[in-house]
Amino acid sequence: MLALAREVSSIAAAPDPARARRDRALETIARAFGEDPELAARLLAAWHRAGTDKRLALTLAWVREQLRASLEDILEAGVKSRVFRRDPKPAVLAWVLLAGCEALLREAPGGGVASTAEILRGLARLTEP
Repeated sequence: MLALAREVSSIAAAPDPARARRDRALETIARAFGEDPELAARLLAAWHRAGTDKRLALTLAWVREQLRASLEDILEAGVKSRVFRRDPKPAVLAWVLLAGCEALLREAPGGGVASTAEILRGLARLTEP
């Protein structure tokens, strides 16, 4: 999970256009949550254990916040360059995008009702004006 946060942070810091960074970050998170059954199983188990393990709960919350903050940085850059909507605020949209990717943890591999690719396109469209 920490490696994922580092990878998404480096995507956010890249000099690429905001739209390209958004797409790469979402693909990276979705691939980890939706296509890596081992990571998904470990992460779901960790969140379950976090209910009784305060240190684990804080660690998971910190890593999740790093992912959300990286997405927010990308969205803020897109707002400044007028390629992304400014309302709702980037912080809120970043939370929604991350929550959408996290929902993939509970889907069948490759997506349930819709494919992972379709879900990612839908999430990305939420940021468009």
